[in-house]
Amino acid sequence: MSERKYWYILISMIVLVAIIFALPHVVTAVRTNGEGLIRIISTDDGYYQAHVRAALLGRYGEVTNGMTGGNPAARGAAPAFFEMIAGTVFAPLGLKAPQVMMILTIFVTPLILLFLASFLFILFEDRRIALVGSGLYTLVFLSTLQKPVNMSLSLPFTILCLLLLAYIWKKQQPLTIVITGVLFGILPSTFVWSWTFVWAVTAWLIILTFFAPHIADKRRRILSLLAVLGVAFIVAAPFLKDLFLSTGDPIFAEAALRSTLVHSRSVESIPRTIILTLLILCSLVLVHRAKWKESALFPLAALLGIFACMYQNLVHGVILTFSSHYYPFVCLSGLLMMLWAWSIKFIPQRPQPRRAAAGFVLLLPLSVIGLASIFLLAGLYDYRSAWDIIRGEYYIRNIQHLAPAVQFLDDGYRSAVLTDKVSAHMVTTWTDDDVLFTAYVKHLLVSNQEYAERYCLTEIFDPSGPDLRWLGSEVTEDQNPLTIAQWQETFGDICKPVLKNPATFLKKYNVTFLLWNEKLRPEWKIDQRLFTQVKSGEGWSVWKVR
Repeated sequence: MSERKYWYILISMIVLVAIIFALPHVVTAVRTNGEGLIRIISTDDGYYQAHVRAALLGRYGEVTNGMTGGNPAARGAAPAFFEMIAGTVFAPLGLKAPQVMMILTIFVTPLILLFLASFLFILFEDRRIALVGSGLYTLVFLSTLQKPVNMSLSLPFTILCLLLLAYIWKKQQPLTIVITGVLFGILPSTFVWSWTFVWAVTAWLIILTFFAPHIADKRRRILSLLAVLGVAFIVAAPFLKDLFLSTGDPIFAEAALRSTLVHSRSVESIPRTIILTLLILCSLVLVHRAKWKESALFPLAALLGIFACMYQNLVHGVILTFSSHYYPFVCLSGLLMMLWAWSIKFIPQRPQPRRAAAGFVLLLPLSVIGLASIFLLAGLYDYRSAWDIIRGEYYIRNIQHLAPAVQFLDDGYRSAVLTDKVSAHMVTTWTDDDVLFTAYVKHLLVSNQEYAERYCLTEIFDPSGPDLRWLGSEVTEDQNPLTIAQWQETFGDICKPVLKNPATFLKKYNVTFLLWNEKLRPEWKIDQRLFTQVKSGEGWSVWKVR
């Protein structure tokens, strides 16, 4: 394939993905006559866009929060580097967080094809493989790439880091080593699953380069990779120090439990573990029989790296929320090994091997390709929601009618708004106000006492009261009915004074407004001794604390 044809196809693929990402927003605008809100597919969208909103408003100290603001102040347990950068860059334009993320998703995220194709070309030096591999991977993750920040920004950035790592491994240039080390050092401030994977791949690449025979410039390559990690540690040191100090805070332990850091030395999925183990074993045998070709080392390092990340809990006993968050990298590692197995011209070591042995040897590449394909097919199925737009199900949150409400609340004055945990995302992404509670308050460094108080105050209008079983299940790692029942009792005691005297807690959390999503929560009964209505529309009303 000529270089000109390669670039023509690659650019066309990038433009096509950008159009696909823009299409849902166009459909939303048509269906709402341009008066609706940019779609939110999941509460994850609102969570990350709230971080961007904080940066857009210049509230840089609150970017990791973005929800409850400073009343009282509480920071999030997770970093928010991309949100900080996005908000800072777009702040002069006066855009809202969903608009910023829409622009970035359409014009920046599709560059993952450019990064991935370049990465594959460096590894395999074949333009056809680069195009097919990048197209296949993007197709599998077409849905998750549309999610704000993670994965729309973090996944392309991670691929860029791997691209630079592969370039350094091939050509050791000092300036590129420094740049790559800086980017590696930024990774811990973005997404925990990204930086642990990339750093693990680098470590395994060093090990394989050291032990593999017949590798040119072995010493120089190892020193270059070590230099990258050295620069990365220096850049990441402030973040890692802050993380280490935070773990000693009792509130951090409570937030970690709410965020589902599961204490376990078992595997989450037995079938996935079996398939991944078989893929690694087949790959090791294939690489060995191929006499440890240089082109095999990076794919093998990626495969061993993701295995170490997926099952690190076997060593330290903690599952980092869900190992399923590593799945994009499981598929990427499998794809690399699959493409390598496809690309090699394998010749058995023995001139005339026995028929059975020869058959076994020739089946190895097919075994690797088949096992890796299972992960890609599973990913294509798991992330099939990208095609929901075809069925008209691209919008699943019943909040489009709140557009006039958030316009009313976005009045230039910062207030704390009480609303349900779904509608709260509209406030934290479209207005300059804070909210009392969303489901993601569990990720903030607040006590379980405050977490429960905020939730129960949000549910004072529901005649059936707060759902204490749901609240209890949010702070347990094993979902044991007995454990949940104990938390129900604890939270019930916390909620009693809130339900008995809500005015005290409205004052405690500086609540100014109530946004009632009448369409979503028709059962609510507003206590007009506490609130007076100031604005209403179709399916919503805004009330002010008396």
